[in-house]
Amino acid sequence: MTSDLGGGNRALYTELNISHTNTCFRNPANNQNVYVFADVPHLIKLIRNHFVDYGFILDGKEEIHKSIIEEVMDVSSTSDLKITHKISKQSLNVQGTERQKVKLATKLFSHTISMAISRCGTKGLLKQQNWLECADFFKLVNDWFDIMNIREYSSDTRDRRKAYGLALNVQDSILTRMSNTIENLRVKGRRCLLPFQKGIIMTNTSLKLLHDDLKTRFSTQYLLTYRLNQDVLENFFGAIRTKGGLHDHPDALQFKYRLRSYMLGRNEGSLSSFGNVEEDDTPDINLCGKYFSLFEDDSSVSDCKENLNTIEIELTDIEYDGWKI
Repeated sequence: MTSDLGGGNRALYTELNISHTNTCFRNPANNQNVYVFADVPHLIKLIRNHFVDYGFILDGKEEIHKSIIEEVMDVSSTSDLKITHKISKQSLNVQGTERQKVKLATKLFSHTISMAISRCGTKGLLKQQNWLECADFFKLVNDWFDIMNIREYSSDTRDRRKAYGLALNVQDSILTRMSNTIENLRVKGRRCLLPFQKGIIMTNTSLKLLHDDLKTRFSTQYLLTYRLNQDVLENFFGAIRTKGGLHDHPDALQFKYRLRSYMLGRNEGSLSSFGNVEEDDTPDINLCGKYFSLFEDDSSVSDCKENLNTIEIELTDIEYDGWKI
């Protein structure tokens, strides 16, 4: 189960006795565990917002704040080769609806910015004292988000970018470090863990438990962690909104008709270019092709075609609001 950290969702967590120390509940229908995840794209935006607005205190002593990033940007702006090309002061101090864009948060907490901080710090160009801790924190958040945003079996040679389960030693090490860092981190001015911190710890724990559970029950070897966030649902909403042209806030009846058109027309690629999520380009599994490849003789194929014809006849009897198909 995946959700953001809105007040209603947190109230449901309390009712289900879900916390960062207890990340699952029993399904009463089959007595199997249901693992709870916080939506990772929302989490990284919340990390960015609190870092920019308040700053963090690591392990009760080292303070990191956006002033370190601003100093790095000022130092590097005098060079012809800008090492902080991924961000700007506008994207760092983003306000309003721009804060909903995940891309701006991931560009900030990136390997590029982490290395830029380290380079300026080692050359003695920074007045800030805790630049090394800031660089390490940015690198950790970048690695953690890579693990939680895996779309393919193996996108490159980096272990953390492989499907979760194919390099467990490296991946679990990053998850554990992230959980420990967030647990010992405090937002400046706060004494206890905030909801986004509990959400990160809960998500990391649920991922490990879910993988172990699926491996035990179904011999599952790996997970594509991108499927564990809300982007799939938001992409669907984006396609529904796009069907209305300029009218992108449908009421219940309009949503009903757009959904019917979507289901019959297979138009999941019709996404607005103004959405705050990327189009889901994760390859689908062609089950139909594999199913037909199992047949070895023509009789099996003909029997299957007869079944498909029967299904087609049954579909002609379906009525939607008085309109026959």
